[in-house]
This record gives sequence, structure tokens and C-alpha cells, in this order.
Amino acid sequence: MDRKYRRVVLLSPITLLYSLLIGGGFWIILKESFGIIPILGFDEMTFSYYLKVMHMNGFFHSVLFALYLAVVSSVISMVIGTWIAYRLTRSKNQRLKSVINLIMGLGIMLPYLYMVFITMLFLSQSGLISRVIYMFNVTELPSDFPNLLYGRLGIGIIIVYVLKGIPFVFLLTLNVMSQISINFEQVAMTLGSNNKQIFKKIYLPLSRDTIVWSGMVLFAYDLGSFEVPYIFGNLKSKSFSVMLYSEYLKPSIISIPTTMAMTVILFGISIVSVILFALFVRNVIRRLHR
Repeated sequence: MDRKYRRVVLLSPITLLYSLLIGGGFWIILKESFGIIPILGFDEMTFSYYLKVMHMNGFFHSVLFALYLAVVSSVISMVIGTWIAYRLTRSKNQRLKSVINLIMGLGIMLPYLYMVFITMLFLSQSGLISRVIYMFNVTELPSDFPNLLYGRLGIGIIIVYVLKGIPFVFLLTLNVMSQISINFEQVAMTLGSNNKQIFKKIYLPLSRDTIVWSGMVLFAYDLGSFEVPYIFGNLKSKSFSVMLYSEYLKPSIISIPTTMAMTVILFGISIVSVILFALFVRNVIRRLHR
């Protein structure tokens, strides 16, 4: 049997199982979003819940804010994570490699809420950095430190996403870059290529698929995540996932179809935006390769 088809056959049982579980769950959510919940006495199909969601106060702003957070944090994570992986691949300092790998490994293992705590510890208006700046008389009070964590730009949210995203991109990209033959680099240097050209012409295109894939994963997670935007959110700048979570917490059963409609909308936005984001990143990398 051909190796490709053998792999498909071996993966088909678990693929079928997950398809049934995820597909079945999504089908239930889709039915409930149209108001079909027989156990609660809702048996008439209607689009009114989708219209209700779209007419919610701040709906479009929350969607744009969520997309903004996902795009900015994913791009920063991809750029920094790829750059560190490239520099470490070409480094001969084994001690530096061990330290960076340890730091990145910790970044992967620590949950998002731990990163939230670390960010608050250092960057809040009563955090370590504000107190150090106050000690050196840069500010009159620790509270004069800029409000980075709860501002309308969502800087605190982006920082947490980036702290988690960089190790993810780094470890995946490093695994690919470390397997690129040194012969390519030696030939390029013989032909007079500098470090920038070696990165653009060899390492970047050969790692492109991994970079794009890792960016897609980060983008999808950051778009749908609610815990970090919920903690660092601003009343005037709410992520759509936070609106969904707030709706989900309502005790009234009447809000269930609305919650399901918001879930389907978020799913649809995620699918479309992830595809567009991946195409955008691939196009940028292709242009850099020229």
C-alpha cells in the first residue's frame, strides 16, 4: 500500500470519531441557534436570534476589536518567535541555546492565567516596573505609570498573547530550521550572500509552512479566547468572546438561542478570518523571499 494512503487509513478511525463528536455538537448548536429546542418548548425555526445578535450594542466594534487583538498578537509572536529560532539555529553557543530553550519551554507550559499574573506583577500601575521607576524619581507617584493593562487599545491582552505565542512559534520553527542542511548556507556564503539574504532565501521559505500554520493556530485561539480579554478588558472595548461569555452566564433560558447564535457567528468569523490571515502571511513571506 502506498505510504500516503496507508497514513490516511490509519488516521481514519480517530478522524471519524472526532468528526462525529465535533460535527454532532455543532449540529446541536446550529439547531438551537435557529430557536429549535424542543425540550424547552422552542420548535419554530427563526433567524431572529441572529438579527438580535447583530443589533446588539457594540456588536461590530467587539468583532473588530477581537480581530485586532488576534492579528496584532499573532504577527508579533510570529516575527519574534521566528527571529529567535533563526538566531539560535545559527548560534554556536550551547549554553545560550540551553537557556533559551528552557525559557521557551516554561513559556509553553505556563497557563494563560499565570501569564496574566506575571503581566500584572510587572506592568500594572502598582507593579514592579512602576515602583522601580518611582524609586528613581522618574514619576511622582507609582500610579503615574501608564495604564497599559486596562486601556482601550488592549495592550495588556496583547502582551499576554505574545508571551504565550512566541514560545509556540519558536519551538515549532526551531524544529524545522535545525533540520535544514548546512550545505545550503555554505553554498550561499560562497556565492557572497550575507546573513539577511541567507535568512530570506533559505531559512524563511523552507520554514514557511510551519510559520503559517503556527500563526493560524495562534490567531484562531486568540480570536476565540475570553479569559484574558475578560480580565484585562475595558468597558468601552470588549472582545466578542467576552460578550458571548456574558450572554452565556445569563440565567434565563430565553437567552440560550441567542448564545448559540453568537457561537455560530464566532465560528463563522473564525473560519473566514483564519483563512484570510493564512493567505496574507503566505503572501508576505513569498514577497520577502523575492
